[in-house]
Amino acid sequence: MLLSVVAVPPSSGRIEQITEQIAERQSPTPGWLVVFTGLLALMFVGTGVIRRLATSSHEGAHAMAASLTGRVGGVTLPRKGDAATEVVVAGLADFVTTFVGYLGPPLFGLLGAWLLSRHHPVAVLWLAIVLLVVLFWLVKNPFGLFFIGAVDGVLLLVAWNTTTGAQTVVAYFLVWSLLLRGMRHISPFLKAEHRKIDRKAKGKSDYLVLRDLTYVPQIVFVVVHLGLCWAALAFGAWLLLIA
Repeated sequence: MLLSVVAVPPSSGRIEQITEQIAERQSPTPGWLVVFTGLLALMFVGTGVIRRLATSSHEGAHAMAASLTGRVGGVTLPRKGDAATEVVVAGLADFVTTFVGYLGPPLFGLLGAWLLSRHHPVAVLWLAIVLLVVLFWLVKNPFGLFFIGAVDGVLLLVAWNTTTGAQTVVAYFLVWSLLLRGMRHISPFLKAEHRKIDRKAKGKSDYLVLRDLTYVPQIVFVVVHLGLCWAALAFGAWLLLIA
């Protein structure tokens, strides 16, 4: 059975087994399964879990960029309201750190799609687990810790206790979800009302920050991001279905 649970060997033996599975190429995934997981992801892309997962990827991209050029103070992932990443950066690094946020979901999705095109679904799951552990370390609020911990826990249970077939299904669903969520994350900003300055808000949107840094209208960055997200989806789909 594709989704059957494996008989887990002792911890030391299981770790060795997982290490081998991460490194080795798995059997090619049937095309129907790739399409099925894509359609499944399309059905669930608007749910709260996938939305928050995309937000986590967004903030993770901010944190990753800032860690290369400055300092990360922490990440807040509230149940309601806008997420935020505290960073200390300046100049070009400030622009790059802000610009990369909305590209987080499609970029992480593309990385996963590339690994899947090389038949490494187990590596995709464990990479996601490691990245979520790093993000968990940076999160400062209780709900954010709960959400990241819960998602990471589920992925760990799948990676530790199930067959490579089940892990493949989850890996494809995760990658498709990130690729598909990219434009959904940005499209609200096509409406002028979402780009208005809220004097009562505690912080600014990424697009307001980009406008203040460059004096370029927000809509320009929105369109650029949307174009890049569609390109990432097209390239990612090509990697998953054809490459």
